[in-house]
Amino acid sequence: MMAQLIEESAARMRKGNGSVWTVYADDDVDVWRQFRRDLRTKGFTSKDIKHNSEALKAYISHLKDSGMLDEDGPPDSPEYVQQPSNKTDQY
Repeated sequence: MMAQLIEESAARMRKGNGSVWTVYADDDVDVWRQFRRDLRTKGFTSKDIKHNSEALKAYISHLKDSGMLDEDGPPDSPEYVQQPSNKTDQY
């Protein structure tokens, strides 16, 4: 039975109908997929993300540490989101 499931999954991946995502507790894969689609729609590429990954992680950590990502935090609107400065060493 396990071998059949693995073979079916591999066949779907070969056809391009499946992808492998690591699943974490209290996580929603669909949120990550939508976030990726949103970034792609705005013109960001994988190369952009890879090249700037440390700065992006630092910025997201800053948002989290300042309470901006709390469930009861400010609404998701431009006037509440602090825009990063042009300083590359800030985060």
